[in-house]
Order: sequence, then C-alpha cells, then structure tokens
Amino acid sequence: MNEKNQGVALGSLTGQIARARSQAMLIGCWAAVLCLFFIPINKPLTNLCMAIALLGTVVGPDFLKRLRKAASHPVALGAMLWWAVLALSAMYAPQSTALWRSWFGLLAFSYPLLVLSLIGHDERWRVRAWWSFGAAMGLVVLISWGQFAGLIPQRALSDGSGIMRNVVFKDYTQQGLATLCLASLLFAVVVWRRTEATSKYIWMGIVCCLLSVLFVIESRTAWLSTIPLIFLWCTLVFFKGSWGKKLAWVMLLTICLGAGLAWWQADQNQSRLTQIGQEIQANVEQKQVTSSGIRLELWRQSLQLIKQAPIFGHGFDQWHPQFIAQTRDIPAYEPYRMRFPHQEFLLIMVEQGLLGFVFYCVMLCALALYIRGLALPHRHFYAAFLLLYLTAGAANSLLADFSHRHLLLVWLGFMPWVSKLNDAQGERSELEAGRSA
Repeated sequence: MNEKNQGVALGSLTGQIARARSQAMLIGCWAAVLCLFFIPINKPLTNLCMAIALLGTVVGPDFLKRLRKAASHPVALGAMLWWAVLALSAMYAPQSTALWRSWFGLLAFSYPLLVLSLIGHDERWRVRAWWSFGAAMGLVVLISWGQFAGLIPQRALSDGSGIMRNVVFKDYTQQGLATLCLASLLFAVVVWRRTEATSKYIWMGIVCCLLSVLFVIESRTAWLSTIPLIFLWCTLVFFKGSWGKKLAWVMLLTICLGAGLAWWQADQNQSRLTQIGQEIQANVEQKQVTSSGIRLELWRQSLQLIKQAPIFGHGFDQWHPQFIAQTRDIPAYEPYRMRFPHQEFLLIMVEQGLLGFVFYCVMLCALALYIRGLALPHRHFYAAFLLLYLTAGAANSLLADFSHRHLLLVWLGFMPWVSKLNDAQGERSELEAGRSA
C-alpha cells in the first residue's frame, strides 16, 4: 500500500512538472511575440523578452527534439552559417577581443533558431506576431502624426537633435524602416484578403504609413527605400489578373504624385532630402563637415581598407580599429570618426573580405528563393522585408544596430516552413471558394 501511495505521489509530481514545463514554453512563445512589440519601443524590454523566450524553450518539453527540428529550417541554418563565418574571421583578427565579441554574436544570430524551436508549425503564433508588431507600430505612427499636428508634445531633444522631430521612441531611420515594415505587412494582408470589406481600412493604414515616411519623418534612408518598395508592390500585383494590373497602375501613379508632392514640399522647406546635393558640394568644394560628406568619406576609406585585405578581409569587428589606424595622422578629422561605415556591404567586405561577401550574397539569394515558395500572405511580406533590408543596407550598417538587427532576426524566426506551391494553391482555392459561398 505504501509503495502504491509513493507511485501515485510520484506520478502526481511528474504530471505537475510536465504541466509546469508546458506553461514555461507557453510563456516563452508569448515572450517571443512580445519581442516584436517592444523592438520599436524599448531596448531593455526587448532583451527581457528574448531572455524569457530562451528560458522557455530550454525548460519546455522535448527541447532537443524541437531544437533539431528548428535547426533543419533553412533560415535558422543560414543564420548559424553566417555566425560561423563571423567567428572564423574573428580567429584571424589582430585584436583578440573580436573572438569574444563573435561568441556574443551567437546570442543574436541564434534568434531565428530560438523562435522556430518555440513556435514550430503553429500558425497561430505567426498571426499573433503580426498583430503584436502591427499594434506597436500603429501606435508609434499615430503618435508621430499627433506630434506633427502639434497635438502631442515632441520628445525631449538634446542640442543638435532637431532632425528627430516627430520621432517617438527611436531615431528617425529606425522608425522610418519599421514604418515601412508595417506598410509591407498591411499590403501583404490586403492583397491576400482583397475581397473583404475591411480592405479599404487597410489601404488607409498603408497610405498613412507612406505619408508618415514622406512628410513626417526626416529619414532619407526610409524615403529612398520607399521608391523600390512601391515598385515591388506593383510588380507583385501586376500578374494577378486584370484587377492586379489596374491596381498596379493606380499604385504607380499615386506614388509618383505623392513623391512629387513630397519633393516639392521638401524643396520649399529645405529638408534634409533636398540638402543631399548641397551637403556633398559643400564637403567637396569647401571642406565643410556635412552628414552626406561624412558618409562619402567613410565609404572612401572603406574602399582603401578593402584594397589592403581584399580576399579574407581584416577580420570580425576590425573596421573601426583599422579605420582609426588609417586616419590617425589626418588633421581635423574628429567629425569623421564613426563606429561603422554606414554601409552594410562595405562593412562585410572590409571585415570578411570579398570571399565572405560572395558567401553572404549567396545566402541572400537562397533566402529570396525560399521566400518565393512561401504561401500568401507571408510571401509578399518577406519579399518586401528583404528588399527593405537590401536598399536600407546600401546607406546604413543595419546588423551593427540593435533595433535593425533584432527586427531582422526575430522576423526571420517567425518565417514559416516552406509550403509546396501545389499545397499553397490548393489552400488559396479552398479559401476563395469558401468566401464565394
């Protein structure tokens, strides 16, 4: 009898532990979802959510099985391969601290693996992730418009930070790109659910986001990224039949009109966009220190660094020390001393060399092919997301920035397993048939 009671108690304890582990995994899933809410808002809360998600996936049931399954996902595998490239380049870097920093980088590049191991094939968590990011960025866009209209006070700005007007929690580049991500998410939804009555409200949200980038936020990177994004949208809907062609032409004409109005308004107010040419001319002819001039100088010095180690590069985290050593003897050079070159691909070529850059391009192409096989609405969103990364990376070092890096990696973690085209087409046919009925 005593042995029977012990067995019952042991079974009860085992059941309680199993339920606790399941609850821990559930909390971890919600933490991963909330991470997308906090990325545009608060850095410490973002780190807290990812720490809880990490704890949840480790404590949750079937950890090793889930981890092996997630590691087979091409996106998680690609992130781990790129981290391995960074760790390898850190081994031959002149400064030993680069090796330790590369291991800390493992925490960041393991985010896709972490999130995939939590959500698995469960589509509900991807839907919740879309709602989480949409709610956060929708709030940011509305507050930004309120600041622009004078209804909400501007954020407290330090001296010389007037360009951060109408920016809520992050700097203008971070908020601008996140706003375009929200617009891309809404576009993917409205094309996927184009027959529903709520479509007009979603289109209003897209227009609100685009006008925010064109007129409210003074981010030149986001402004320039808007143009190829609109062309991608037009291309995606153009081949969807007669309605798609009509929609593509309307979108193209609208963006041309909007861009023209934005440029005219910027020219009248001498905004940062129309000052690009003036800044470059002042830097070249009068040696004035300007934002565009600094960027061009960083790119020029980066090209010199590439020539010094073209094949394998200087090693991980070596752009800054090599740049400082190269420009140490140049007088009056302090305004140009930046931490990163403000160009994603030049940074890779300097640190990982042309060999590493070619490998990086191959992985980006593989990601594009993977996205092509996704079912709607994921395909349209991730195609736009990848394009935004490429265009913005031409003017900024995105992986070196906390918010840009986490937004990229966490969204990749919520990427679904690829759907066979036949299955996806069948799913769409059934969905359309159900709506018609």
